Amino acid sequence: MRYSGVILLCTISTAALANELTIRRQPTVVYESQSTVSAWPYYKRLERGSQFNNPIDVPEHAGIKPMAEQLPLIPSQLKVGKPDMKIQEGQVIPLFIMGMDTVSLNWFTKAAEGLAEIGARGVVVQADKQHEWQSLQGQANAMGIDLMLLAGDSLAQGYQIDTYPVVIVSPELAREGLDE
Repeated sequence: MRYSGVILLCTISTAALANELTIRRQPTVVYESQSTVSAWPYYKRLERGSQFNNPIDVPEHAGIKPMAEQLPLIPSQLKVGKPDMKIQEGQVIPLFIMGMDTVSLNWFTKAAEGLAEIGARGVVVQADKQHEWQSLQGQANAMGIDLMLLAGDSLAQGYQIDTYPVVIVSPELAREGLDE
């Protein structure tokens, strides 16, 4: 008899906790810079257990567009320069930053095999035309390199760089490269 009271108490506590968690999990709005977007389509998708490759219905007026649809992409704090390497403490995954200018594209052609070998991921901070971007992205993907478009100002500030193309690596990876 003594145990049934404990089981009843545990059942009530579990039900109360589940109810409290359900109430707490009800966010309905995502804030994206100057536009507020309902999160409802995202949560409904999760509730249905649908696959992640299914499209999400987001209202046209939501103000969120893929970066490729926002071209041309022109960095304000970065400019084309001589290809360089920056050693950054704590850099776990090698990162390279480039544009779609002649200097960057020539550098990428020469460096792509080595970038793929070290598992580098790439960020393109300057691009003019969507079809050229898609072509470069396809070329990179064929070599096993992840490449994405990104406004470069935060990278310029965070990594304290002002030119691209640049490869950012950990001190360990830099030493490894010098030892070979």
